[in-house]
Amino acid sequence: MVPQDAQTAPSLGREALSGRLENALAALADESGPATAWKRAWLLTAAGRYGEALDACAEASEGGPLLQSSALMTEAMLYRQVSLHERAEAADEEALAVLRRARVRCAPLRAAIRIGQVADAVGMQAEHITLSRRLQVASAAVTAAGSWRQGVRLTWVRGEVLMLQGSWTRASRVFAGGAKIASDQGARRHHAKSLIFLAASRAANQDHDEARRIAERGLQLAARCGALPLIWPAELILAEVDTDQAQVHLERARQFAAGVLRTLPDDLRAEALRRSPASWLLGEHGPDDGMPAGVAGSAIPTDA
Repeated sequence: MVPQDAQTAPSLGREALSGRLENALAALADESGPATAWKRAWLLTAAGRYGEALDACAEASEGGPLLQSSALMTEAMLYRQVSLHERAEAADEEALAVLRRARVRCAPLRAAIRIGQVADAVGMQAEHITLSRRLQVASAAVTAAGSWRQGVRLTWVRGEVLMLQGSWTRASRVFAGGAKIASDQGARRHHAKSLIFLAASRAANQDHDEARRIAERGLQLAARCGALPLIWPAELILAEVDTDQAQVHLERARQFAAGVLRTLPDDLRAEALRRSPASWLLGEHGPDDGMPAGVAGSAIPTDA
């Protein structure tokens, strides 16, 4: 039997949810223990400090089942940010298995994992039936959790599925809804990511002027809260829609992408560099050959 207090998932706090990542990390400097390690892991992942985040996940895994599952969920989030979708899928499956083995119920955590599994399927280009089934399961889990944060994350994966189907206008409506919720909650990072997704859907629909305006706003918000993994996808979108400054945006995207990938352990970095879009952006013959269709949207960190 799991103690009652062990069934309460750790909270990131309002600072982190508002996007002030470095402030939230600084506030944890004098704290220790597995719960604090998990908070640090999530914040470090959102900030693009991947090696430190993985170390913190390992420390968090020394806690009880909820922390073990939370750490695995965060590892999956990190892997998706660098296109290691198979690793993310395995981590999400194990996160759910930990909860089942311990017979622990935590609706917000379960919702987060289920959303992650939709993102895993998107990243692995799963068949339509798999995407639909996982999206239904994630939607039910988010309803049970009653969490605005998971509701926003659900709009990201729902919109991504629509974009895979070529439904750009519907995807834009979904992303715009997520952006409004995040804005109303004062969640700057979630707002930034929703806007960057929205810009990608507008760009795909050939609405370049609007895509540029939205991407610039998302980029500004991401930069202010220190969410480096969001900056290079925004720059890639701008390279697509702001053709006069395309090379400037591509160079910025290259610099930020290289910077965050450099924080990975060597083996994971080598693996990530073989995956699109990093393989195109940072490869020997990448940007000079022109941007492949859809590469900007694929760079947005899935569901993180």
